[in-house]
Order: sequence, then C-alpha cells, then structure tokens
Amino acid sequence: VPFSEAVSGDAHFVSKAEAMPNAFEPGAEDLVWTSGLSAWRALAGRGIWVHGSSESLGEAEDLRVEILDGRIRNWVKWTHEGGTALPRGGTLRTYKLVPKAVPPVLSEQDEHFFWKSGSAFEEALRIYPWLLSKTHWCGPGNTQIAIRRHAVPHIAISRSQWQKLMKQGSKP
Repeated sequence: VPFSEAVSGDAHFVSKAEAMPNAFEPGAEDLVWTSGLSAWRALAGRGIWVHGSSESLGEAEDLRVEILDGRIRNWVKWTHEGGTALPRGGTLRTYKLVPKAVPPVLSEQDEHFFWKSGSAFEEALRIYPWLLSKTHWCGPGNTQIAIRRHAVPHIAISRSQWQKLMKQGSKP
C-alpha cells in the first residue's frame, strides 16, 4: 500500500516539516496546516500547498477550518514518537527524537532560557538540574505544558521576540 493510501485523514497538522515523509503526497482535497512558519516554508519548498498555520500559538485552539469549505475534516497530526496528540483526530508518529551525543553546553551564569521543544527542555534538565532555578520562556502550547511540569514558563511567541524582550530588559 503506498504511504499516501495508508493515512486515514483529509486534514494534516504538521508539527515539524520532517514529520511528513517525502513519500507522502496530500490529496487534492486535503488540508495541510502547520504548527509554525518554519514548517510551512519547508513544506512549501517541497511543493506542498499549505493552507494555514497556528503561528506557533499551540494546538489547543479549534482551528475552525470548516468555515473555509463547510466540510468537517478528519484530522491527523504528524509528529515524533513521544509527541502529544491533537485534542481532536488521530496521530501519526513518523520519527523518533534522539538526544545529541554531545549535549549543548549551557551556562549556569545565564538566568533566562528560551525553549522551542518540551523534550529538549526535559533532556537539558536531566543533564543540568540547576536549570530549575532559572527563568524559562517558550511559546504557548506543548512546550509550555512540558515546562509547567517542572517550572513556571513565561511566554514569548518566538525566539526573536524573546531576544527583543531580553535586550529591552523585560523580565517576568
């Protein structure tokens, strides 16, 4: 069975462009939605028409895309093995996260950290337990939920917004 035929869904929420294998081609009537603009750009670069993005605002909100064409969609989320499911629809776990052999070096002198991934935060916390005493920033959504299990997350929509806040001296 070709990969395209094995997917039971006509609306695809893509958490990261690499989650949707090159072998998959959405149908002409399918909707493709991404978690953010980087995934949108990457999929568009592969020739996939992307209908919209959650703009890094998380997955909890109902997308309400039925207003586009009046159809109720069967959603499938494309993510990694440990990825969370959408509040509605199915999940395709198409890749596995593997920690880097050499972890990133974090400085205990830094007071503020921005995270794009809950699993990256949890892996860093495993290596650097002192992170619990620091201030953590992320976008709203699954990363925020992961950080909240250990610390109080502060919200910045993007890394660039966070960097601007830090330059302005904004602190929580």
